[in-house]
Amino acid sequence: MRPVARSCKHSNAVPSAGLWRAVLALLALLMQGALFGIAHGYQGVRATVAIAFYGVLFGLLAIRRGSLRPGMIAHGSTDILAGVFGI
Repeated sequence: MRPVARSCKHSNAVPSAGLWRAVLALLALLMQGALFGIAHGYQGVRATVAIAFYGVLFGLLAIRRGSLRPGMIAHGSTDILAGVFGI
């Protein structure tokens, strides 16, 4: 074994599986937020960015609660309030 490979093998230079899982989960969360924003792109660029942020929050809610239902209720509630108050 070469010295460089040996030092990498014993030095935690390779990320653990848990780190990769966390990075992939964060990437998936950001991607679904972006897709949620893009799906609401008809509302304009500024609104799309804000809605993408809401999408990330809805994704965090889904992870925390283990269900999509709370996010769906929150989405419906925001749509209803926006309609009532003309936001």
